[in-house]
Amino acid sequence: MIFGSLTDRASILENEQGALTYTQRDLLRLTSGLTFWYALGSAVAIIGIVAWAMNTQMVSLPANAPPIPEYLWIVLAIAIGTPLLFLGWQMVRSAWITHELASGGITSEEGRVEWTGRRYRVAASAKGLRSVYGPLNLMPGRYQFYLLPGSRYLLSADPLDTPQVSCAALTGVLGQVLGFTKDDLAANREGRISPAQATRLRSRAIQTGLLATVFLAVFVGAFVLAFTFRSTWYLVSFGIWLLISLLVLPSMIHYSMDRLRERHGSIASVRGHGSKDFRRNSRALIKSYVVSGKRFDVSGRAYDAMVEGEAYRVHYTPIGETILSVEAIPPSSPPPAS
Repeated sequence: MIFGSLTDRASILENEQGALTYTQRDLLRLTSGLTFWYALGSAVAIIGIVAWAMNTQMVSLPANAPPIPEYLWIVLAIAIGTPLLFLGWQMVRSAWITHELASGGITSEEGRVEWTGRRYRVAASAKGLRSVYGPLNLMPGRYQFYLLPGSRYLLSADPLDTPQVSCAALTGVLGQVLGFTKDDLAANREGRISPAQATRLRSRAIQTGLLATVFLAVFVGAFVLAFTFRSTWYLVSFGIWLLISLLVLPSMIHYSMDRLRERHGSIASVRGHGSKDFRRNSRALIKSYVVSGKRFDVSGRAYDAMVEGEAYRVHYTPIGETILSVEAIPPSSPPPAS
């Protein structure tokens, strides 16, 4: 996906005149072809497999076998017919795209991009819009949409809000998913941690410290039981808990101490165009923001809330690089006063 493709001015001007750009034509041809051959190949494969299975079953049945009940034929017809209907619809959609490519019937309507709490969606009278460029990557706000009405492919989106309004809306969404308020952001712009953020950092430190204490208490209990009763089961249990404690306790204590130091410390900021990245370790998929080469791990909701390619200012703690707040900034926005 190319950032800013939907809001590219040259594409918008072409679509306003009822014409498709070369890139849009190529993408639609590719989508139409892949959809058609995927649907046709899948349908042939399903019919072939079912025909082979039924022929094999019929041959293996003895001559005096009772007839197959009607309800089984009905169940089989539904099981086969449902995916075939879907694949048939995909072939119709492919033909629709091809027809619209030939006719060039572009329509326009006003709508909005909204955050649902999990993802961004287009709120317009034309339902089920999908971007020709892939996943939707638009800031929340009002747009003039240019689309193909039959296949419902979104070609371009002309922002109707000013950059300041769009950035404020995006910052509001980021505040929801990252847990900061306007007061927190105002304090961070002045280079300090807000009282509410200090309280949250302290709470995280206390929670992690309590959990570390529980781990340590169980570790001590396992040690006492293992060397008091000297049974094989207690010794194995102690060995397992010792391994878990060695892996978990140091990071928990380090995290807790970092949060306690951060609540009285200074903050750092980085500015640049934002992108998203993920990596997998042995336990989970870790999702991140990347701004000016710095990586910040975030939750899944926060990951989905970032609009890639826009300019951001991230305020974070220098010790553990914990995100305090993130603001979307207009292109001509000056850096905050230090």
